[in-house]
Amino acid sequence: MEHLVEAINKIQIFHDLFLNALTLHGDNVAFIDAENEANTVTYSEVKSTALKVANFLLEEAGLKKQETVGLLMANCWEYVSIHVGTSLVGGIFTAISSHFTNFEISHQLRDSDTAVVFVDGIYLDKVLAVLPECPKIRKIVVLGEYSKNIKATVDILPWHFIGKFPSKVPKTPEIDVKDDICWLPYSSGTTGLPKGVMLTHKNYMDHFKAMLVRNVQSSKNIQLPPSEYMVCFLPIYHAMGYAGVIGSVIRGQTIVLMKKYSLEKLLHLVEKYKPSVMLAAPTIVQQITKNPLTKKYDLSSIRIIGSGGSKLDEGTMKKILKEFPNIEMVGQGYGMTEAVTMLSNTTGKKGDPLDCVGSPLPGVDIKIVDPDTNEFLPQGGIGEIRFKAPYTMKGYWKNPEATKACYDENGYFKTGDVGYLSNEGLLFIKDRIKELIKVKAFQVPPAELEAVLITHPLVADSAVIGIPDEVSGEVPKAFVVRSSKKLTEDEVVNFIAEKLSYYKHLKGGVEFVQEIPRTASGKIMRRYFRDREATRRKSKL
Repeated sequence: MEHLVEAINKIQIFHDLFLNALTLHGDNVAFIDAENEANTVTYSEVKSTALKVANFLLEEAGLKKQETVGLLMANCWEYVSIHVGTSLVGGIFTAISSHFTNFEISHQLRDSDTAVVFVDGIYLDKVLAVLPECPKIRKIVVLGEYSKNIKATVDILPWHFIGKFPSKVPKTPEIDVKDDICWLPYSSGTTGLPKGVMLTHKNYMDHFKAMLVRNVQSSKNIQLPPSEYMVCFLPIYHAMGYAGVIGSVIRGQTIVLMKKYSLEKLLHLVEKYKPSVMLAAPTIVQQITKNPLTKKYDLSSIRIIGSGGSKLDEGTMKKILKEFPNIEMVGQGYGMTEAVTMLSNTTGKKGDPLDCVGSPLPGVDIKIVDPDTNEFLPQGGIGEIRFKAPYTMKGYWKNPEATKACYDENGYFKTGDVGYLSNEGLLFIKDRIKELIKVKAFQVPPAELEAVLITHPLVADSAVIGIPDEVSGEVPKAFVVRSSKKLTEDEVVNFIAEKLSYYKHLKGGVEFVQEIPRTASGKIMRRYFRDREATRRKSKL
């Protein structure tokens, strides 16, 4: 691992990181299609395709330096080739969620000034529907089947058209690593429309190097056996899923790539390919502990579960460690798109509390600040988490006002998250500032109630918000997905009343729902329920 860190420290440009790995691992299998495991692709083929994409963008699409290339696809190996090819010619890469509505797709394509779009055939209709709203688009490349009788104002080309271009390194523009953007992900949009996050080559490489150093530190606490495979089911358009793919590519692992998540399919793949590490959102970890399907499969190869996107409750962590003695660590981390991915994570050190999200990565400075006074708080003091990091984003795309508003007078990035640092320098997350429920003089974190609710055997998922109350200002209300209709509202109310202080009781009531909407990273979209409640109140006036 130390040798790998030394080699990568010399790399400054995003696509060089990939090209070195793709060349090194050559004819090894890079990807297996989980839907049809006979479909495989080697590292050499991924590299060859990346070079063809680069030459296509230069020769056919006329892509200029720092123009944007968009991608709307389910998980597929071509994602890597398209991103590397775009970076090679100095372009900006932005990936769009396959779950997005036409409105959301239009916003990202239009806001990012996308010039070329790579799209899965099953999503082509969505791109065509918003094309009149996205005047900068001039080429669309379609992966998979689609109707050839489509009339459009731009060129629509099949993926195999890329094959006609040479697999040689094109004449690439000079890259300014500090200023040139290589990746333009969009924030999850929990407040307002999603914003483009400008990540430069330096941002990306500094973050990757910090993660490598942290992995060296972790390896001293947990000795992982060699593993040829990584099973990826997280969406790779999102930072957490993509981080897993990149780490595996650098190591030369074979990535078993799932286009669509299914718990039973995941369990089957883990039993067959025996990965030692699994990256998962908290909801997936909770499924593994609660679903009886888990008992039918051999998961003994898993030594580490890395959970991120939102906080995993301590009860679930204790349960999975008890039921699966092979698992040495359920690791958590804390980060955000504006910091590439990660700001802190756990290292597997014995004795560290389960509910912490680890210590800051090398080079990261985290402070806890009173948001009202901007004063730094001592260790143990609960306040807003703010940070400085060498890989903090360049800024929000075409939004200098929002960029400026993110920083305090001391130059620290304001995360909007509430937490504290322990005497040992470990970070603990409490909640979002804007989502705290203010019951009289008390502040109630919704995440605390949700963590308690998930421990009920008949609660599959939940979200808690504050609703207006004449006496208390606000009171908590829970939206619950139940695993059995035997569960009643009174039972949920009493369950919380038995476990938490009176001001945290569900005096706003309980409502059973079919599902809890979440962002791509797994964060609960409490705004959905707040908006719904506001609409109901207006209708009663």
